[in-house]
Amino acid sequence: MIDDTDGYFDDDQGMAQRLDGDQVLSGAIYAGGSDIVCEQSDTLRSPGGGDNDTLQFISVVRRA
Repeated sequence: MIDDTDGYFDDDQGMAQRLDGDQVLSGAIYAGGSDIVCEQSDTLRSPGGGDNDTLQFISVVRRA
């Protein structure tokens, strides 16, 4: 869960994007309130139309 005060999830937004409660990502525990940013976003388009999927690659800065 993410608390994103401006509704736009992106890189370098500082305190605008924080984890909303403790989260486990790849086996590491990140405390609620840790900064989270989207480092890269890629859209996978279905050949011939249909549903598209967006992958977001993130980084998290731990807060004690």
